[in-house]
Amino acid sequence: MTGTDTSEERFEVEPRLESIALIQDAIEDAAQGALDTRRLFQLNMSVEELVTNVVRHSGTADPVGVVIRKGPGHISVEIVDHGVAFDPFKQAPKPAIDAELDQRPVGGLGVHLVQVMLDKVEYRRESERNHVILTMNTQTGGTGT
Repeated sequence: MTGTDTSEERFEVEPRLESIALIQDAIEDAAQGALDTRRLFQLNMSVEELVTNVVRHSGTADPVGVVIRKGPGHISVEIVDHGVAFDPFKQAPKPAIDAELDQRPVGGLGVHLVQVMLDKVEYRRESERNHVILTMNTQTGGTGT
């Protein structure tokens, strides 16, 4: 792959927790040689959090679309669902990270961690679908920004 080449893989999975492993396997294939172990773990954990939220809260049985893009300096994973409009980065409850553990309300911590661990997160609503795009820059010190 040269500095301007990109690759893309598109597929759909059933909205079930068991589908997360299929997505993560595809991410691991795409990330070979591009992400170190720590960053690959962070991307996979982020995908697990957001797909789990789709499965539990989207209210749809329609397949979940996945697009994995590998471009110069980055890998992105786009998750597309047919659920009700919901921007997890603006609408998820904000975690009370300064509160004592037993005083924290449930919810929001996973999405918060996604935002902290990844280099870029995006949401858009298009054609009655939620699109969440998670981007991780590839190895630092090279072509990535």
